[in-house]
Amino acid sequence: MISSLSHTSCLLALFILCSGNYVVAIEIPMGDLSGVPPFNVTKKSLLKFLKLGDTIKFNVPALYVFGDSTVDSGNNDFLISLAKANYTPNGVDFGDGKPTGRYTNGQTEADFIGLSNTENKTLHTGVNYGSSGRGILSTSQNYLGTCLPFYKQIDYFETTINNLVKRFKSKKRYDDYLSKSLLFINIGNIDMSSDYNGIGATIFRKYTVPQYAQMVAKEFCKSLERLYKLGVRKFLVNNLGAMGCIPRNMVSI
Repeated sequence: MISSLSHTSCLLALFILCSGNYVVAIEIPMGDLSGVPPFNVTKKSLLKFLKLGDTIKFNVPALYVFGDSTVDSGNNDFLISLAKANYTPNGVDFGDGKPTGRYTNGQTEADFIGLSNTENKTLHTGVNYGSSGRGILSTSQNYLGTCLPFYKQIDYFETTINNLVKRFKSKKRYDDYLSKSLLFINIGNIDMSSDYNGIGATIFRKYTVPQYAQMVAKEFCKSLERLYKLGVRKFLVNNLGAMGCIPRNMVSI
């Protein structure tokens, strides 16, 4: 077996922000070279820990979120799926301490970026389409039931913006709104872990890790091109988790 994944560097995260003609990449220090932050952290304390200042402000009209369990805020609770987080200890540090469907004790990465202090249910300020248990490839994790792969999340996003265009006085204002809105994407962890060598997986017999990674990357690029054609111009893409630090990957790949 090829052991590429098990030797992957343990980067905490890599953020890529596309704005206009500029691309800004913020690479967080190696996980084994920096201390471990407190278990339950606030946005302000996390930014200080990462030495990014007291706050990061995104001057955008809307935040649209796509991804897997790293950003799922409870969407799977409304789907016929085995992939749910509606049980403790999930949510113990969020609001009233009850499970929210998030796969975390508190906030997700998307919450740290754009969670409002007040409840807001209007579509024009953003929507979270994240769904745990699915990835970039349409075949990922089918045995978990009805989850939303990346292409399906984009389908729903397209429906959303088609409904939103009616609320703008002109096409120009709508185009300006969409081009300034931010899309946060965190997906691919399922593709590069259990889909490759998990329950019932056979794809590892056909592709080496590098070959499979290229296939996933190509499909991801196609999805980004589709979003671009819809009018999106600002993307914030989070890197995969530390695949080489997952014990199962270390012994099986």
